[in-house]
Amino acid sequence: MGETIESLLEQLAMMTSGLQPLIQAQEAALAIAQAPLNNLRNEIKKRVLIGMETIDTPVARATYRRESIRTSWDNKALNGYAAAHPELEQFRKESSVKASVSIKLV
Repeated sequence: MGETIESLLEQLAMMTSGLQPLIQAQEAALAIAQAPLNNLRNEIKKRVLIGMETIDTPVARATYRRESIRTSWDNKALNGYAAAHPELEQFRKESSVKASVSIKLV
């Protein structure tokens, strides 16, 4: 095995500290490059949400999902009672699901 865990930890710390400026520079460059893409995606989503319809082109699709109500049940409380005990309706939960858009490049 040769090297001790302590010496391996020291090597890791030195390598990490040496690479940290490079990693940070790459992350900054990536964030700068991604900004226009994110802005464009947000603009497409905003317009599709306003139009409330899916837009399909030969190169991409922006899918509109309408707002809906999601119903869920507290399964622990139900545990076999739901069919026979309508009073369990009090455990029913509803949450509003906002309209959304997904974009897929083809």
